[in-house]
Amino acid sequence: TREVVDCLSTTSPVEMVAVMKCAQSGFTQGVIIPGIAYIISEIPAPILYTAADSDLVKLSIRTRLDPVLNNSGLSHLIRPNVVKKKNQRTGDTDFSKEFAGGSLTALGVNNPNKWRQYSVKNIFADDWESAPRSDKKEGNVRSLMENRATSFGSLKKIFYVSTPAVKQTSNIEEVYNMGDQRKWNWKCPNCKTYIPIEWQIKKEDGSYSGMKWELNDKSELIPESVHYECQNCGGKIQEKDKQTLNLKGKWIATEIPKRPQFRSYQLNAIVIPPGFTSWIDLVYKWLEACPPNGFIDNDKLKAFINTQLGQTWEDKGTIIKVSELMNNTRSYEVGVVPDNTSIDDGNGKIVLITLAADLGGIMNDEIEDVRLDWEIVAHSSNGQTYHINHGSIGTFKRGRKKAKAEIKDDTDRDKYTYAHGQKFSVWNDLRKIIENGLRSQSGDLYSIDMTVIDTGHFTRLAYEFIQNESNPFVVGIKGYAEDEYRKVSKDT
Repeated sequence: TREVVDCLSTTSPVEMVAVMKCAQSGFTQGVIIPGIAYIISEIPAPILYTAADSDLVKLSIRTRLDPVLNNSGLSHLIRPNVVKKKNQRTGDTDFSKEFAGGSLTALGVNNPNKWRQYSVKNIFADDWESAPRSDKKEGNVRSLMENRATSFGSLKKIFYVSTPAVKQTSNIEEVYNMGDQRKWNWKCPNCKTYIPIEWQIKKEDGSYSGMKWELNDKSELIPESVHYECQNCGGKIQEKDKQTLNLKGKWIATEIPKRPQFRSYQLNAIVIPPGFTSWIDLVYKWLEACPPNGFIDNDKLKAFINTQLGQTWEDKGTIIKVSELMNNTRSYEVGVVPDNTSIDDGNGKIVLITLAADLGGIMNDEIEDVRLDWEIVAHSSNGQTYHINHGSIGTFKRGRKKAKAEIKDDTDRDKYTYAHGQKFSVWNDLRKIIENGLRSQSGDLYSIDMTVIDTGHFTRLAYEFIQNESNPFVVGIKGYAEDEYRKVSKDT
């Protein structure tokens, strides 16, 4: 952590540091806490420290910072900057430390509105991954935080430290990618070259170097076989040499940063000091997530990649290729049940015909203009569906809601209604569609077996139609309201 902390030096041109790390690697205790102590002692200036929430802020101050200040002889520097008569202020609380030349303010990262009043030179954002991407009122949270240091120009120091989570929404990877993306390198004891330490490195021949191990006949790990294979020479590196290798290790940049004053680091559990997770434990965790003769457990694999490798997890989605989509198109006439096509496709007979209807438009004292959209679908015996026909009853356009004058002057068309018994009631036309038969490719006649009407809007009028129908398979549907709302950026 020494190089990372040295970025705080007034002689260092670095303004922003991002550390994307494995969990429980000692970086909070090895970078943020001594960094704050260094500023209080040597270069006093305003500091902002944030954690996931106020409870974690309080815990970090009490169990991490306070013991360091006390045991390093710095506690006498903590005192109120302003003392008035009969004032009992100590300048020392769980959320604030005052000292000559500055102060430390500790806040939860989920309350960016509280940052407004602060102007700071140094920012330490711990567990940055848990920060919201944006605030409804304030805007982008990272921009809000960095703006607190605007008045200090190139003298500012901003540290982002966190274990990553999901790639698509990761806060820490975003700032890590802005820096020079430094990796921790060991000098291989075999070939004497510096190598970045990674879990797996794919070689040109398709094989992998990195962490290696062997299994016995029962697919159980042989603990003594665990070692690291150099990606340059293929030589073995044993865990017992880790401490010696770390003392001679160094950070090496792998990318050109977005700005010269941006620096970033990535750390995994392979290289963290002895006494933390061992290589054997890491391999056991890997084998739990990826058993040699079983299915991958994505939840365990995600936890391993995030907390042990210090890397983001990428959610895998299914992307439909245009060519594959076009292969699903079929040549049959609109309005005709494709029963022969279904059999030829190997999907079996057509066993169900459904009609779905959605209600739109507007009805009030001034305006009555609606449109019902419908679709007919054929369902095969193995679950595949075939689109038969769709259409609309009425000519309402969504933009007309705001243009009332336009609607009143629009006399060139008939306006439909959901009211019953009227000439231009949508229900008259819908009933005809439901009752009409459908011809098929084979010449057989089909009828609509079930009609579902969305009753989320115009509920009373929709239910009146449903209840007046003699067909018991004309039914209303309505979606449940969500019990809990979630942020769009949150991975669920």
